[in-house]
Amino acid sequence: MPDHFAALDQPRRPWLDADALKECFHRASASLHPDVPGTGDAARFAEASAAYSALRDPVGRLRHLLELEAPEMLGRASEIPPDFTDLFMRLAELRQSLNAFQKKEGAATQGLARALLIGERQLMLARVMALKSDLDSSYEASMVALQALDAEWEPRAADSIERLAAVQQRFAYLSKWRTQLGESLFKLQ
Repeated sequence: MPDHFAALDQPRRPWLDADALKECFHRASASLHPDVPGTGDAARFAEASAAYSALRDPVGRLRHLLELEAPEMLGRASEIPPDFTDLFMRLAELRQSLNAFQKKEGAATQGLARALLIGERQLMLARVMALKSDLDSSYEASMVALQALDAEWEPRAADSIERLAAVQQRFAYLSKWRTQLGESLFKLQ
């Protein structure tokens, strides 16, 4: 398995400065790009691109760190973190309501019927935006937890890997749910 941290000369840590990582990738790609005469290296450029893609967001970076440090943690059954249960239920209910609304809206072929649905559309949009705000808040709280974990990464406490797996799981759920909510928002606009 490739070590994406090593490919971009980054330390194996839960937190990486996004700007420094981007700058490192740009430096590497400037010299490794296959179109650069004399110094281009397509294989190493592909390796640097894959590394940047994996490390630039917390979901991929934490998953890769676990693959390198404790691959057995990735095989465990994942459960929704207890404090995310409400968010999950709200998202599931909202998506069901949105699907029902879209069927109703699709059946409304006449202008008047569609106009009568504008108020309901606005309510759906308000619900999506409220849930988006809550997901964004949870994401920011997870970023704080990630930075706290990174601050204690060396020397590692006995529970560091366990905490890393829990934070990775939180980011995986939040990333998935934010994508789903973005799709719902797109359908309403």
